[in-house]
Amino acid sequence: MKLNFINDVIHIPLQRITDDRGLMTVVSKKDVPIKIVRVFTISAKNAERGFHAHKKCNQFIVCVEGSLKLIVDDTHSKKEIKLDTSSDGVLIPNGIWSYQTYLNSQTLINVYCDRAYEEDDYIRNYDDYKKYRL
Repeated sequence: MKLNFINDVIHIPLQRITDDRGLMTVVSKKDVPIKIVRVFTISAKNAERGFHAHKKCNQFIVCVEGSLKLIVDDTHSKKEIKLDTSSDGVLIPNGIWSYQTYLNSQTLINVYCDRAYEEDDYIRNYDDYKKYRL
């Protein structure tokens, strides 16, 4: 399996259509370079979440409402990405540690995954993650 690094975390702009009725953001397979198998939504208020990596699963995160600070880490480098519009998404490939800080009183994200939920795919302890990266 290929070992991913910070440079493999990709910011992807999404199609955004605005008119007098409102705003529509489009997430399509032409924009997201993974096959979407599972989608979930997280709603949080002034919280931190995540703090894990995946062995196999790749994720694409879009901030639908509010603002989010996304931290990605490959044990050699860290990068902070701010998401505050639904027209931007971030692809987090497997093997990258990440967590999110929800910056507003109400933040909503959609997470698109290329695998079904598998508990043994998660690395939830940072010391275990460092060993995995060796």
